[in-house]
Amino acid sequence: MNKKIMYFTFPVILLVAIYFMGPTPSTPVYDPTMPTVPQTAEELEKYVALQESKHQLKPDNEARIIWADSSKKKTPYSVVYIHGFSASQEEGDPIHESFAKKFGCNLYLARMSDHGVDTTNQLLYFSPDRWWASSKEALAIGKALGDKVILMSTSTGGTMSIMLAAAYPQDVYAMINMSPNIEINDGNAWLLNNPWGLQIARKVIGGDSRVFPPDSLKDKYWNNNYRLEAIVQLQELVETAMTAETFKKVTCPSLTLYYYKSETEQDPTVKVSAMKVMNEQLGTPADIKEMVAIPGAGGHVLGSHVVSKDLPAVLQAAEKFAREKLKMKPDYGLRPMTLPAYKASVESDPANELVDLEKFIPGVVLDIKYATEDNFTKSKIYKSARAFARKPVAAALLKAQKEFNKLGYGIKIFDGYRPYSATVKFYEVMNGDSTYVASPYKGSRHNRGCALDMTIFDLKTKADLTMYNRHFKKCIF
Repeated sequence: MNKKIMYFTFPVILLVAIYFMGPTPSTPVYDPTMPTVPQTAEELEKYVALQESKHQLKPDNEARIIWADSSKKKTPYSVVYIHGFSASQEEGDPIHESFAKKFGCNLYLARMSDHGVDTTNQLLYFSPDRWWASSKEALAIGKALGDKVILMSTSTGGTMSIMLAAAYPQDVYAMINMSPNIEINDGNAWLLNNPWGLQIARKVIGGDSRVFPPDSLKDKYWNNNYRLEAIVQLQELVETAMTAETFKKVTCPSLTLYYYKSETEQDPTVKVSAMKVMNEQLGTPADIKEMVAIPGAGGHVLGSHVVSKDLPAVLQAAEKFAREKLKMKPDYGLRPMTLPAYKASVESDPANELVDLEKFIPGVVLDIKYATEDNFTKSKIYKSARAFARKPVAAALLKAQKEFNKLGYGIKIFDGYRPYSATVKFYEVMNGDSTYVASPYKGSRHNRGCALDMTIFDLKTKADLTMYNRHFKKCIF
């Protein structure tokens, strides 16, 4: 009986022993030493260019700095974008650039190790150690670009952002992670970095590489095929780094954006459930960490014009987080004139004076909607119901008032000079749509005291005349 048991159990034990003695990826070593990078704009640009010149890269895949303005000075905040596995900076375009521009941030678009390289054996040398080195370099460059660094990422870029925030809490001000890779959404992924994982993957795939159907646009910015060794290393990265121990070390503000529409329509690439666990386990205080679903995105990549189906929702969520949680103020590039500068301007040219229209024009009627909640913003914009215009405008309006009075009519004003802050408010209420409101990047004639919102009314009945827009043929007021 014992011989029979031995006869059957010995081969099983032998097979188990052979399995566990099989090849596995080496355990990553995450060296905490931060690299040294130049601190001046000129030298930093040279450094990035030199690093990229060491590789034969696909066009438009290189790392780059996008300065907030031509001065190339360090900004209060910098944004570092870290792309995902098998991708490039295009994976977050235009979200990263639009966000940085909105808040006046210098932006660094990293090219992660082994990515964007024009080679037949794509990602053959990808490893957690090499990606960690790229991530640290990106953070170091971000520190040279801004006083406070905001990490923005997609997918496995989010994996690295979380690791950076855990390792260097004093250097990472905030994270905005789009579909962070906490766990691959494949029930068999755990096999990859176990014994014989690579060999099993090769048998399943039927070759050494994972190959995707050709796509002329995607192939410019994503790997259309890559070696299976890279997937093994990717699984090793996620398993070793995305742990409760790592999450609890993160204390900075955190925004996690993810695709979820229903149980059957959600991120097919990484697990939403794992993201939720991560968010819960972050050491970040509850009032400065958020998860926001983007149900209209349609897939894993949220921030790219190439594939995302709801870029406005992604940008809106990121901007709202910045304003409400990070207390950042948008920078549209214009600087309103200070009171001393205004007084000097009037002294130099009296035509620049802003005139109180109610005092300057006898009989003018004011109905300043923006001093009430009866306007499209549903909020009170002005503290007082007054209207101003530059002196030449006021003089022309006075002349018009006299002519209208002869005909039995008068002028009613809804708005005149408009503070720049109101223009910003209108633009943001309209979520950046400048079809019907002025863009704060340019300002408006209202901001310069040269435009009026007005109508004409009957002096006897006090009724407003119906005014038609020549484009839309319908009543404006």
